[in-house]
Amino acid sequence: MALWQWLHVRHGRVQVEHVVSGRGLVAIEAFLRGEAPQAYEAAPERAATIARAALVDGDEPALAAVDLFLSCYGALAGDMALAVLARGGVYLAGGIAPKLLPRLAAGGFLAAFNDKGSYSGWTRGCPVHVVTNPDLPLLGAARAALRPA
Repeated sequence: MALWQWLHVRHGRVQVEHVVSGRGLVAIEAFLRGEAPQAYEAAPERAATIARAALVDGDEPALAAVDLFLSCYGALAGDMALAVLARGGVYLAGGIAPKLLPRLAAGGFLAAFNDKGSYSGWTRGCPVHVVTNPDLPLLGAARAALRPA
């Protein structure tokens, strides 16, 4: 709730992208470090710096930010899996999941993904995959272009 209040000061209406995105990771880290909501810079390269500080350097505030980010990401992914009954599983694609894969596998993501009350049994049976191929968007576009009209 405190993170939501902090984000609300900066953005007014808080959207999921303010938390579950690269800029969300930057915001979470700034929040945990006690920065003023209006003072932090949400530069795209800062998310990579935070991930590196967490995973390579073992920086405790960066690790805390990554862990909170992954819990939020897992909760959202679990909600979306339930919303569409993703029987074939959930595929996490994009830049941030592969970069955080070692920490993602540590458990906070899956704990939040599966924390769905009476639906937890269903989410525990829903496979979660991380797409690590950076060419996925290009491959999808090529496949769509080659598909008969």
